Amino acid sequence: MYSKCGNVAMARLVLETMPAMKNIVSWTSMIAGLAMHGHGEEAIQLLHEMEESGIKPDRITFVPVLYACSHAGLIEQGHKCFSKMKNVYNIEQSIEHYGCMVDLVRLFEGHTNSIQGNVELAEQVKERLSELCLTDSGDYELLSNVYAVAGKWNNVETVRRSMINQRIKKIPGWSMIEVDKIMYRFFAGEKQNNITKEAYDKLREIMLKLKVEGGYVQEDVGSVLHDVEDEEKEDSVTKHS
Repeated sequence: MYSKCGNVAMARLVLETMPAMKNIVSWTSMIAGLAMHGHGEEAIQLLHEMEESGIKPDRITFVPVLYACSHAGLIEQGHKCFSKMKNVYNIEQSIEHYGCMVDLVRLFEGHTNSIQGNVELAEQVKERLSELCLTDSGDYELLSNVYAVAGKWNNVETVRRSMINQRIKKIPGWSMIEVDKIMYRFFAGEKQNNITKEAYDKLREIMLKLKVEGGYVQEDVGSVLHDVEDEEKEDSVTKHS
């Protein structure tokens, strides 16, 4: 109850005052509370304390643990916990665990010093997710992006051809904005009406000012198609939803 209300300190105090009554439910609930409120390091530490107390975590326990890692950017710790499930506790990972690992892989894309590990983990996640949801384009997009960051363009092409052969279409990103109590929805790259044309004209104006007056340099666009010019890549990224 305290965790759900955001009072993590009081929830932890309650846990500490019940030493003889701690069980897997109380440990897991506290870990979930820490994860929910962004205390990733503390959630991992509590998992270690739980293990040291002699109580073995189960598949439910590892869901908030991996969630905490993905949302706190604890990439290495998340990977270790994911591996520990199978190697130490013989727990079969489920869709919930792989979902958290998808977030971790996305974080991996910014860590080029671990590219090989990124690719291996992405392939593992993609294979498992494909077994669970054969028509979802998300796992294919994830693997394609990681291959692109690693510079494995032949693999990128293979993934995309596989999507075409299985008739799996990428769902475009979209955003919504309210103006004068009217909701407008914009898809990435959409140019179907005067409103989107006006928005793109304004975007180009802003980008030009940033470059000329502010010295703005576009961040890495390596995961965008390699067979297009950098300016086209930049255009694609800035118009992404």
